[in-house]
Amino acid sequence: MPLLKAQKPFVEGSIVYTVNVETAVAGGADAKGYTGSYIVTMKGKQMRKELRMKNGYDDVLIFNFENNTVYSLKTVADKKFAIQLNMDDFASKAKKYEGYTTSKEDEEKKIAGMAAYKAEIGYRDGYTSVIFLTTEWRPENKIAFERFPDCKFLPLVFDYKNDNGSLFHFQAEQVTTSPVENAEFRIPADYKLISYSEYQQLSR
Repeated sequence: MPLLKAQKPFVEGSIVYTVNVETAVAGGADAKGYTGSYIVTMKGKQMRKELRMKNGYDDVLIFNFENNTVYSLKTVADKKFAIQLNMDDFASKAKKYEGYTTSKEDEEKKIAGMAAYKAEIGYRDGYTSVIFLTTEWRPENKIAFERFPDCKFLPLVFDYKNDNGSLFHFQAEQVTTSPVENAEFRIPADYKLISYSEYQQLSR
């Protein structure tokens, strides 16, 4: 069954997910599990993604689609850096997921206070994934969710494996459509701006 079109663009607000990560372990040993939160905050052409794990790992990305810039906030040896990344790299990652199909299934339920239903995502390489989504909203930016580029829905429950084989499971706990301060998308004053190549040198 095809999807109904989303009613409203998600222009400003945030989506808070709980995240569970099962890491791949070499040699066939038992996988290790970690939990945390994933927060996607949007305001017009700006977006912030925060992955914060309870084991202390954190990853923050700040996008400005109007200026075509993206920065990663990292701490190395107690020093804070804002690493400039290439927006084209994120667009290229999303591009391989383009052309997917979305088929609605019968199951429906409330997730994060929103009406959601089960759907199967089918990709060009034959891979399929089952998610829960809502068509009440759609993201303004095409690569807000790189595995669902230019989606006409908000994914509320979804899974994916990254390049090293770790399995991520996301479940929305809160969807808020309210004003967001511009400060959320600024580089904090105590972070030093560096290039990605400079960061690589520091990480060695």
